[in-house]
Amino acid sequence: MAHRSPLDNLHRSLGAILQEEGGWELPVRYRDPIEEHRAVRERVGLIDLAFRTLIRVTGTERIRFLNGMLSNDIAQLEEGKGCYACLLNPQGKILADVNVIALSDCHLLEIDARWKEGALDHLNKYVIADDVAFQELTDDVLLALQGPGSPTLLERLAPGIIPPAAEHQSTQVTIDGHPCRLTRASMTGEEGYTLATSVKGAGSLWQALHAAGATPVGMAALNTLRLEAGIPWFGVDFDEGNFPQEAGIEDKAVSFTKGCYIGQEFVIRIAHRGHVNRRIAGFAVEREPIPRPRDRILHDDKEVGRITSAASSPTLGKIIALGMLRREWQAPGTVLQINSQDGSVPARVTPLPFYRRPSG
Repeated sequence: MAHRSPLDNLHRSLGAILQEEGGWELPVRYRDPIEEHRAVRERVGLIDLAFRTLIRVTGTERIRFLNGMLSNDIAQLEEGKGCYACLLNPQGKILADVNVIALSDCHLLEIDARWKEGALDHLNKYVIADDVAFQELTDDVLLALQGPGSPTLLERLAPGIIPPAAEHQSTQVTIDGHPCRLTRASMTGEEGYTLATSVKGAGSLWQALHAAGATPVGMAALNTLRLEAGIPWFGVDFDEGNFPQEAGIEDKAVSFTKGCYIGQEFVIRIAHRGHVNRRIAGFAVEREPIPRPRDRILHDDKEVGRITSAASSPTLGKIIALGMLRREWQAPGTVLQINSQDGSVPARVTPLPFYRRPSG
């Protein structure tokens, strides 16, 4: 049976269309997903992230332990700062991706709940005599505010608040009477934040944010927003068979200067070699139909890749896609064919991101 968000009844009262995805019954849309998409691009959207969870890591040796397990430099994080990182197997392939926050008495790992059990099993396997412990924060739930209006909305509900300015920066705040951990996090290509609050108070916090002007946003719009921003999702665009370099996330998720960690040898070897044989690429698709995941990407009838995600972009007015593509064909402007059961369509390799917020 699918998991339900603590806000499930609230979503239903707002007319949400719910659908099971990754073991969770989630709002796909509330009204028009295109309008929800535009609300984030132009104003501010409100998203239920109940499908993600927080793991609290404690113990006097947690920094050393995490630095030896995760791909990014955890040891250099100051209190209230964070980073994106991967948990790798000994062969350097990705087991999960996480957001890490360093606090005075613990570290927080934010992870998709689908990968939680495997990640904890992997971490605990390497705990020998280390003073480190892991606890899932089941009494907390995550919400997200995304869009250029996010800081103003927060300031309206919490006068005097100074929202975190740097990505992954985190602080404890009170919003409309609700204690929250507010973390800077852009998951749509727009300014945005996650809010970790108690399950008990999440419904009233959601209602306060909604009443202050945030538009509820479902998974359909979140998907088109992150696609436009060129953000690949673990479990969708890359998986346990991929190195960080194949997912195109090494600049954000990997430190090439810190000490040893599980999987480092292979990641460094790839960096020194200079390339991987395949990598996530962007595509502008010239016409319908919209490609489907696993559709073949062809050059002269030879398979050179597979589509991982695709959608019609509300902002750009065209079909866009992500796919795992062989490096020989990754030059921007290269025209390839996407072959699906609905027919063959031409697509042009396009630099990522597809969308970037105009400066000013």
